Amino acid sequence: MENRITDDASGPVELTPSTADPESVSLEECVRKFQNWWLGGESFGCPGGEEGLELRMQMPKSDFIRFSEILDVGDDEKFPKISFNALTSTLIIQHMPTPIHEKVISTVSEGFNLARSSLPTPLRERIAIVYNENFRSFKRGYRGSRKVPDTMVQVENAAGTLEVKFILEVGYAETYDDLVRDARMWLERTDTVSTVMLVKMNEDPAYQNPTSRLTDKEFDTPEFPPSGEVSQEHFSLDEAHGPACYKGLRWVGKITGSIEIWKRHPTSHLAIRTFGPHNHLNAENTTYTYFHLSDFLDVSFEEDHHVGFDWGLFHRELGTYISELAVERAGEALEALEGRANMLDHAFQPSPAAGST
Repeated sequence: MENRITDDASGPVELTPSTADPESVSLEECVRKFQNWWLGGESFGCPGGEEGLELRMQMPKSDFIRFSEILDVGDDEKFPKISFNALTSTLIIQHMPTPIHEKVISTVSEGFNLARSSLPTPLRERIAIVYNENFRSFKRGYRGSRKVPDTMVQVENAAGTLEVKFILEVGYAETYDDLVRDARMWLERTDTVSTVMLVKMNEDPAYQNPTSRLTDKEFDTPEFPPSGEVSQEHFSLDEAHGPACYKGLRWVGKITGSIEIWKRHPTSHLAIRTFGPHNHLNAENTTYTYFHLSDFLDVSFEEDHHVGFDWGLFHRELGTYISELAVERAGEALEALEGRANMLDHAFQPSPAAGST
């Protein structure tokens, strides 16, 4: 099925008010919160997000600059993903993405790579596909903001400058409203971005470590293997999209997702939704999302190739991706339990009654 992207002249889509109300605190308190969050001592997850996956704090731009200097978060590729909205003075820090999050990025990247590979060399060399690169050239009230999109497609213009044309934002811990704010920032506060794809992943119920409240006796009863020996074969899936269970415990909930395309309105220049929400990620049949290269750059009719994303393949492999995520979570949980057995976890509080997991 081809879904050609067209401009919607009906005007901008209204935002649902955010439920998040981050608390403004001192710079020292922000540093303390980050350190505790990074070490797993506190959870500041956003509503509906995976427990502890995201830390959100309110701070002015001057404090954000000092925060970055204190923690040295400049260009360290291994550091958690950081975004800062200068208009709302909101800092969001995220842990490294989940396997499912990364497979969404891979699906989109493969579509662009296939399209680029079929182009003449001079045109192919003008297109760059970039992952997790810091962007800070926002304008009109967002100066000083900082975003690291999941994927950027850049095109070299006649002056030899790379211009960002396409943005992919995948939300797992992020709320839908956060993703829409991202789309508006990219389209309304830059001059070059023409298209933003939003992919919202949902897990129902949201993940909570199923072993966190087990007593020592309850932990010993199922006879878990050592953390390093957990594999995908251990987990059973009720359906292709989950949930995934092992030893009577749920490690991944039901995974669903939807796709939206946002573009800039030709007259108002405001960000508008031109496609979606569409549940491509839940489709049983082979389903594609298509762009054309002319959506991003000036090309001849002969060079205006399709850019297709095969969500059918993603769906067929989703069970494997869920099992991969379950292995990651179970391994981390069992490592923590092994540490608890060695008296390393002083914060453990056993459940008041056996069986209350």
